[in-house]
Amino acid sequence: MPSCPTCGREVSDEMDFCPYCGGRTRPYRRAAKEVVKEAKILTLKKLALFLGCLLFFFVFLPALLFILIPMIIVIILLFIIIIIVGRFNVLLYAHSMCREKSEY
Repeated sequence: MPSCPTCGREVSDEMDFCPYCGGRTRPYRRAAKEVVKEAKILTLKKLALFLGCLLFFFVFLPALLFILIPMIIVIILLFIIIIIVGRFNVLLYAHSMCREKSEY
């Protein structure tokens, strides 16, 4: 006869719990329904993760890029325009300074 791991007294092989201390005499055995339920939950979580990735890559990311790419192009064009106008203004200022000096 096995002994209780909690109190050390001998108990029957058929008992799951010790009649003296109430401790568990055998390892906990999960019911098949619990195992199947956990497997279904895990499968649903994997499916949700997969669908979330698909949604992100095929819906949100293209929509985001559809907005971001034109914005980036506009910003680059604005910087180019600012640089060109700034250089043009420098040339105009230098030209006006030369004209003022030549008038004296």
